[in-house]
Amino acid sequence: MAPDIFFKKSSFIHAFKDQITHLSVKISDEIRNELRLKLLTDIYNCIFALITNLKYLDLGVKDNYFFQRSLLSGLSSTTFSSSSIVHLNIKMNNFDDCRYLLDGRLTQLHTFIANIDYIYDPVLMRINPSKIKKISSNIKINTSTLLKLKCFSLYAYLPTNEFDNEVVPFLRRMLHLEKLTLSLGIRGRTSFIDGTHLDNCILSRLPHLHTFVFNIITDFVRSTEHFEPSADHIRRTFIQR
Repeated sequence: MAPDIFFKKSSFIHAFKDQITHLSVKISDEIRNELRLKLLTDIYNCIFALITNLKYLDLGVKDNYFFQRSLLSGLSSTTFSSSSIVHLNIKMNNFDDCRYLLDGRLTQLHTFIANIDYIYDPVLMRINPSKIKKISSNIKINTSTLLKLKCFSLYAYLPTNEFDNEVVPFLRRMLHLEKLTLSLGIRGRTSFIDGTHLDNCILSRLPHLHTFVFNIITDFVRSTEHFEPSADHIRRTFIQR
């Protein structure tokens, strides 16, 4: 259905492409092979290119469908670009896709909701972590884009060992953020993530932040301590802040 609408010059889309400001697309087909993943990427890119005055865009895929690779790796910086989109909710593969979308291709982005399979592929991180981190470090985040970004949400389906090394430094750069939402599973730490840690590492570094929504699960903690912060303990940390 989506290819027919966006690739075969649907009369409705082409008649109203300059008037459409809000669009929600839900992909229900399985994205299980490279051909379908390329088709999905082409559909995404066609929407960005075709509907020139789009401001609010929701691009969804069923949560239980994992992509095989990054959507934007190796593609031109003009891919998924827009000078009008202020709100983007998108399903992607990994953390690098988030970085690509903040490299300056979305110049007016105010709200960014990223639903990803994982921060980085856990299998590849075990095999060649230095290669993955080198690729990630070469993606340059645009400072002007971050100046306009006020709301950011990150939902990762699989747990990660890279919260402190990758996610925290990434969030600290969003100095003008007013609302932050995190839904993450975190592994491999020597202590649990509690309110004090979140405050010291992230919240205190974001001077304009007024709303923080989080669902963070820490498991497989490598520690001899038996302290596990309760919901009430974390709540008190923020009340006292």
